[in-house]
Amino acid sequence: MKNKIIILGITLTILIFGVSAFSFGEFIPNAPFKSATMKAPDFTLKDLKGKTFRLTKNADKPILLFFGATWCPACRTEIPAMKNIYINYTPKGLEIAYINIGE
Repeated sequence: MKNKIIILGITLTILIFGVSAFSFGEFIPNAPFKSATMKAPDFTLKDLKGKTFRLTKNADKPILLFFGATWCPACRTEIPAMKNIYINYTPKGLEIAYINIGE
């Protein structure tokens, strides 16, 4: 179990640095970083089936937000790891939302 947590942490770190290396956006924090006390802003998106996903409606469970684009080499590299996380952790209650920011 400890090895899985370490692997998950490494995977998420690689994901964060990989996406940030290829992103053209700008991060402007609205408050000083407060670790786990900061909440993500609410948003609503439609999935590929037209179903609405709203962040606050899923606030009672852990959510992994994966921002990526199909043209991004680092994002495509992370997809197999995301599939493994999906297979292993969605039965335990994890919700994964892939948000395409490139197309």
